[in-house]
Amino acid sequence: KLARLCGLALATAAADAPLGDVRGDAEAVAREVVAVAGAEGAALEEDALVAELRALPGAASSSLRADVAAGADDELDAIAGAVLRAAARHGLAAPRTAELAARVEARRR
Repeated sequence: KLARLCGLALATAAADAPLGDVRGDAEAVAREVVAVAGAEGAALEEDALVAELRALPGAASSSLRADVAAGADDELDAIAGAVLRAAARHGLAAPRTAELAARVEARRR
């Protein structure tokens, strides 16, 4: 579930925009998540995950985007933090994930 959600949530929340405007960011995060998941022992198909994102309508969004916009409690740490901590454990870089998480964090203020 996290692999499917992470790119969509971070990209839409960071830009406060629907998926159609930020699909490239969502796909980049998905690729990073696949690498991190592999290091954690979970075999995910990168092509399948990216295809799922591409199949979503351009108007798709996320609850993270809505929560940040509303100033409500959100799941940024559960989504991005989990990926970034796992990446760090394995010495992997997840630059797009980190960048978008920082942008979401900045929007919270």
